[in-house]
Amino acid sequence: MELAAADRGLITRSVLLAYQYSDPQYNLEIDVRRFDEVAVLSAIADRTQLTTVLTEAGEMLTQASFMVKNNDKQFQKFKLPAGADFWSCHVNGHQ
Repeated sequence: MELAAADRGLITRSVLLAYQYSDPQYNLEIDVRRFDEVAVLSAIADRTQLTTVLTEAGEMLTQASFMVKNNDKQFQKFKLPAGADFWSCHVNGHQ
């Protein structure tokens, strides 16, 4: 059964699993396979914010802010673009 367009317009949550099979005569076949394991990301940036300004002297300054979720390694490495100068770093408010 499909929901009418008017009824679908009232739904504010997912209805993916909102159904019930009521016929007692059913035949369900499934195919279960294990996929190959893949490497887990060592970290994920949940939020990234970049702010770039151009100074009167013609220098471009960029502030990068990352909310990083560490999944694997205790220490993370970040690589700056070629020619960039590293000024400072703060982790959890500490320099």
